[in-house]
Amino acid sequence: MGGLTACTALKRAGWEAHVFEKAAEIRERGSGLAIASNAVLALRVLGLEEPVVAAGEVVDALDLRSSRGTRLGRLSLTELGRRVGAPNVAISRADLISSLRSAAPPRRLHPGRALASFRETGDSVVATFDDGSEEVGDILIGADGIHSAVRPLLHGPAPPAYAGYTSWRGLAITAPAGLPPATGGQTWGRGAIFGFGPIGRGRVAWWTTERAAEGGRDGPSGALTRLSKALGSWHAPIPEILAMTDEAEVIRTDIHARPPPLLWGRGRVSLIGDAAHLMTPELGQGACQAIVDAAELGRCLTGAGSANAPEALRRFEARSHPRALLAMKKSAQFAAFAQLRSPARCALRNAVLRLTPGSVRIRSFSRLLQRGSLPPV
Repeated sequence: MGGLTACTALKRAGWEAHVFEKAAEIRERGSGLAIASNAVLALRVLGLEEPVVAAGEVVDALDLRSSRGTRLGRLSLTELGRRVGAPNVAISRADLISSLRSAAPPRRLHPGRALASFRETGDSVVATFDDGSEEVGDILIGADGIHSAVRPLLHGPAPPAYAGYTSWRGLAITAPAGLPPATGGQTWGRGAIFGFGPIGRGRVAWWTTERAAEGGRDGPSGALTRLSKALGSWHAPIPEILAMTDEAEVIRTDIHARPPPLLWGRGRVSLIGDAAHLMTPELGQGACQAIVDAAELGRCLTGAGSANAPEALRRFEARSHPRALLAMKKSAQFAAFAQLRSPARCALRNAVLRLTPGSVRIRSFSRLLQRGSLPPV
């Protein structure tokens, strides 16, 4: 996502950008993504808002409930979008990749090319790939996620920290009967969360988390059997959503986090997205911050020639670091609050949520998204 968005951003900034992808095919499987208002604003700057919104679904509200179904609050995403200046969109990963890819010239996309190393030669960067081939460019951007090949070459092989819980995500191909239109939901239990939302064409994407040891497996019965047992007593439509999901499409992922270094890169090399700032998923800002990074990168490199590209990259990092760090900290705080396990603390948390006015929630989230957007020029 970050690489394809950056390709468009750099093209608009006057650069000839190429995307090198280690997978043999540029595609995405799995569930959905929340593209919040701050990321939609970045897509608007790049001329990508319309195809992404058309491929997904604008979500009007998010209901928050306890595992028994008691409503703990509602966040009006319509009002939030009005304050921030753009809608909040839910979309499948595959549809987002397709929308972003359609804006990148096919000749600039190179699948099946895994980076092995790079070296700077003063006025250029030489990237060496695992097949022994080389490419020369003015700059190199690592948009290669949690398992980035570029990051350890810059900062050493420091692995991300396990956040203490794992996640599952999937896709119900048919929305359960009675599900309110354009409405998502989050349910907070004891040490577990379940979230879902419509992503267009009648489909519902979902995700759930659970405190667990790192590296766990679901066993021969599969993920859905485990989740149906753990969440079977939770309120509707959670059991129905799981029942409408194909086991083969469920993805389990341990959750990790890693704060961004103060200087993301050096010389003619930098990072964007999870390669730079890996955060937990509760606020849906991982993909959003990658998109905002890409737009900011293009803006900082507009008018910059090869000679002053390193200076432009440091400017990009300085402008992006506070935004990404804030999103990471807020996501971690939200995760800790949502995944409390003590019955007494969960009861107190739920009481606090029920008593929190909707206007306070709107103000808090709008402040976060506004500070997580592109800074003023």
